[in-house]
Amino acid sequence: MCPPVQRVYTLPWIQHKSDMEAAHALVALGPRAAPRAWHMLCWVADANWPVARALLPALAADTLGDALVEPLRVVLVQEDTFWAWWCLEKILAQWPVERLIRLTPELERLAHAPTPAQREEGLDVSAQALLARLPR
Repeated sequence: MCPPVQRVYTLPWIQHKSDMEAAHALVALGPRAAPRAWHMLCWVADANWPVARALLPALAADTLGDALVEPLRVVLVQEDTFWAWWCLEKILAQWPVERLIRLTPELERLAHAPTPAQREEGLDVSAQALLARLPR
């Protein structure tokens, strides 16, 4: 007797900045797209890309839950100030306080000890606004 057939499902993978089919497929998966959190975050490095416009509302709505916390932590400590700004303004600004609080150390550093490039891009101001939402 043959074993039961197991259905193997591969998550969509965005191939280029105009790959709207894959972007919409990932968004439609909701929390089941969590294994692709880092991949999705990479495609919002420039919010002007078509795929970013599809992904940002889902990322801002906290659909991936905890899966996005560590990738965001990485973005906030690296030197790509534009990408960090998009994340602060378009994702974290919409996040619930309960999840946002997990990024407090990174937000504190941006708010109080930004690099010159981070200050020039306004990351310190964005981080201060997010910190103001957190309980004291």
